Amino acid sequence: MAEYTANYRLKKPDRTDYYNVADFNSNSDIIDKYVKQNFDESKSYTDSKKAEAVAETKDWAINTFSNPNLLRNGDSQVWQRGTDIEISGATRKYTADGWGVICFPGARVKKGTKGFMEAIIGSTVGDFSMQQIIEINSNLWGKKLTLSYDCGPEYIYARLTYSLDGKNYSDLIGYKKSIPNTRNYITTNPIPENSTMVAVYIYKSTNHDMAANMVIPLGNFKLELGETATPFVPRPYGEELALCQRYFYRIAVHGSETLHIGQGYAKSQTEAFVDVTLPTIMRIPPTVTVSDPTLAYLYDTAARKPIKSIVKDSSGEMLQTLKVTMESNVLTTGNGVMFNSYTTGFFIDFDAEIY
Repeated sequence: MAEYTANYRLKKPDRTDYYNVADFNSNSDIIDKYVKQNFDESKSYTDSKKAEAVAETKDWAINTFSNPNLLRNGDSQVWQRGTDIEISGATRKYTADGWGVICFPGARVKKGTKGFMEAIIGSTVGDFSMQQIIEINSNLWGKKLTLSYDCGPEYIYARLTYSLDGKNYSDLIGYKKSIPNTRNYITTNPIPENSTMVAVYIYKSTNHDMAANMVIPLGNFKLELGETATPFVPRPYGEELALCQRYFYRIAVHGSETLHIGQGYAKSQTEAFVDVTLPTIMRIPPTVTVSDPTLAYLYDTAARKPIKSIVKDSSGEMLQTLKVTMESNVLTTGNGVMFNSYTTGFFIDFDAEIY
């Protein structure tokens, strides 16, 4: 009499039984069924583990590696113009390096902590906007960008735009409302061909729960290539400063130090030309603004000679020649001169920002 196997119930004919094709085929079907079932289960398990491994590797890569930041001064380390700046009117004013701000009728922007800057709205409520514009080339055409940033307790709106001519801007992605007290993420549409500029806009208006004396902390801005936000990694201060000085450079007296600005020669008894070497090649030949020329001096031989005015004579991206006019006939024509100041409050700005 036939018996059956313990696990798959295959038929085991007795030694005295005749060979039966139906029994053989039935056993074959059972074996085929369970081999296939075991294979499918094994493959499903392997596929699930593979998917888990891919996800874990992707998460590890995202949290371990960081794409370059296309923005400069994303964590507002560099404040060449000062760390507490008054804003008023409808004209953009640069605050932390790279970040232009408009607030009407007025506000203050000051340096915060942990990569944040703080916008402090005035007693009269008005619209607040902040932006950074970057130049791009064909390497970014057709690509998407992702913006990430930390938002404080007050929500804001973020928007990205592009320009074909550096003047007129269109949306890459419209205004997106932030989630307070967390990191926010925005991915753009592809950048159109022939684009020359991309701008990041941060905005909050009187229609967005704005209140007098409101403090709006924002920081750790990162704009990167692709659709995935990678961790924000601060640059070393020296590297960030050099990036910012391509757009703006301030020579200033700090404390009681003597500031050596440049050297040149006396063209006449009242006029000298002084060369100032900039620390990096600027974006374009900069404009030059002097705080108060009477706080600086020329040294002709060993004597300190007071200055009446300082203007730009010629300009390159790295070397500036300044024309210095004296109060009276105090120079010796043809002599070499040194241009110095040791008075707090004196500065010269070299400005090549994008306006």
